[in-house]
Amino acid sequence: MTREAVPTDVSDVPALARLAHEVAESGTRRLLTEHGAPLAVVSPVVPRKRRTPRPKPLSRDNPIWEIVGTVTEDVGSDVSENKHKYLAEAYAAETERDAGQRQRAPSSAIRPRSLPSPLPATGTMPRLRRYSAE
Repeated sequence: MTREAVPTDVSDVPALARLAHEVAESGTRRLLTEHGAPLAVVSPVVPRKRRTPRPKPLSRDNPIWEIVGTVTEDVGSDVSENKHKYLAEAYAAETERDAGQRQRAPSSAIRPRSLPSPLPATGTMPRLRRYSAE
């Protein structure tokens, strides 16, 4: 028979508050005694785990039963083995589609930038001069 504990504020009793904090941090119960006779047990508060409700079985009129057996072709059973391959194929198809949409953008929307050329107008590399420390 378990009874609920009555709350008691220990902030006015520093020794009891210190003991309560030690019990909470260590997670170990402490037996309080007086002249060798047990008086009380101080134990840490353990939060209760919430029980997750068990799923209920599907009824016969559940709409999920309408799709059972509708797949008539063999879709393969290697999906988990080749998931990376299938994801790569899907990603490649998506990027190709996106690239095609960018190419078909109106010409006014895409303006090329003119970048300064690193080469002089002659088309040859400039000569480097040697500097001496003298």
